[in-house]
Amino acid sequence: QKALNIYKLRRPIIIENLNNLNVCFCSTNNLFQQQTSSKTLINWTSDPRVPNFGYRSLIENEGENCLEFNQNLEKEYISRRYNWGIGEGMEIIDQIPLAMNGDLLNGISFDKELISRTYHSGIVRRRLMPFKWLFNDSNKMPEDLTLKDEKGQRQGKLITSNGKFGLCLISVGLIPENIFIRLFDSNGRALEVWRPNWWPKT
Repeated sequence: QKALNIYKLRRPIIIENLNNLNVCFCSTNNLFQQQTSSKTLINWTSDPRVPNFGYRSLIENEGENCLEFNQNLEKEYISRRYNWGIGEGMEIIDQIPLAMNGDLLNGISFDKELISRTYHSGIVRRRLMPFKWLFNDSNKMPEDLTLKDEKGQRQGKLITSNGKFGLCLISVGLIPENIFIRLFDSNGRALEVWRPNWWPKT
């Protein structure tokens, strides 16, 4: 709140800390209606990043019940994000915005010189893609994040994982549309990578 107040610049804007409100996510309209039926719904809207990805709602905080409500939705939200190939927050903070699909998610301001030049004249050779582990014991990320193909050639790297699904940075030319490609981490564990179906068709 203090940081935001610095940028008011004498504008007639009021910035308040609303601890009594929570932002929640639901993947479908039916689930959204079920989950918020017992809550005080303030407002809701479709997620602006990808069509049909889900809904964001603003509800009143109801103590422990709302905490459990948020935790359940957070697990669903993370799994859905990974399955759709959408990164956010600390997962991608040190990555190149274009490689993290920022241009496809309406998340980049192209008035910045470096990003604009890369977007209009360069080639994005690697992009963030979803993957699924092909074995059960996948809770720990390896220290070496390198991903290789069956010939042992490096094709990308792991970004994050929740134990079943995850995100990786992969060479775009390696993954055709509607095809699952098998890769291996540094411990030899197999995973399948695919292009998100919301990407523009080539």
